[in-house]
Amino acid sequence: MAQCFHDRKQRSARLDMSPEDREKAPFIDFLRPIIADADTGHGGLTAVMKLTKMFIERGAAGIHMEDQAHGTKKCGHMAGKVLVSTGEHINRLVASRAQCDIMGTETLIVARTDAEAATLITTNIDPRDHAFILGSTNPKLRALNDLMMEGEEKNMQGAQLEAIEKEWLKQAGIKRFDEAVVDLIRQQNLGEGKVKEYLAAAKGKGNLEARALAKKITGKDIHWDWDAPRSREGFYRYQGGTEACISRAIAYAPYADLLWYLTRAINLTAGWKLRNHCMNKRNNFLRESAPFTRNNGSHTIFLLVSTGVQPV
Repeated sequence: MAQCFHDRKQRSARLDMSPEDREKAPFIDFLRPIIADADTGHGGLTAVMKLTKMFIERGAAGIHMEDQAHGTKKCGHMAGKVLVSTGEHINRLVASRAQCDIMGTETLIVARTDAEAATLITTNIDPRDHAFILGSTNPKLRALNDLMMEGEEKNMQGAQLEAIEKEWLKQAGIKRFDEAVVDLIRQQNLGEGKVKEYLAAAKGKGNLEARALAKKITGKDIHWDWDAPRSREGFYRYQGGTEACISRAIAYAPYADLLWYLTRAINLTAGWKLRNHCMNKRNNFLRESAPFTRNNGSHTIFLLVSTGVQPV
């Protein structure tokens, strides 16, 4: 609305000028395209569609939507982000695109991932997220939440509960399942060839398949419990980073026009790594494009151009 107001105001002023003065006065384009911040979609899929509709009606050229959980949303420079599953965010993107198609617009959809700084994820329902969920490798420990609840029943507070958590994490041997398998292979002196064999076979697989592969190679059932370290809210612990961003960017690419990888610091090496992986994996969906980078104080934005989705 502000853009339209200033555009009308400028037009009125220029009509009052003489042709000579009009040529000398610089013309300002107040109607440049805006990519609006849709945050997490602010609710379920119907909320995503309604928000998209409102942005379209108000003239937004595009919207960007992130894969954080609604209700636990944190700003880009803050740590401790909670992600939704890969599939849930894809559903958001599909809902937003569906609303654009219903209204007959070519609105730009930007898929943003905050996986680089994420430490928690709402659910383990999507196999694409399994490789980045952390679990306990110490079979002697009880679940962290049980200990925390006992502490609260004893009227422990603040620093005391924090001390319980720190001590538990120190003993739990928290790691990804793939890391636990690699450690066991090396303990058994099976050689680096078996490490590479397992990692290549398990890449992109869910935890059940990865467990079967691990047992086939090591002959053992590995103790790795992703429920034991869960937070009080029930969230699973998650190992964010560039690899997690790559996994999600590849999954989002067919459903978005642009991919946005949010980082806490300027890291062009990681940005190019993400770009190259996406280009190789989605060669039919992505066209050659250098990432657009912008220093925004505490983090850098990387954008990759995608041509995988066309309005109906």
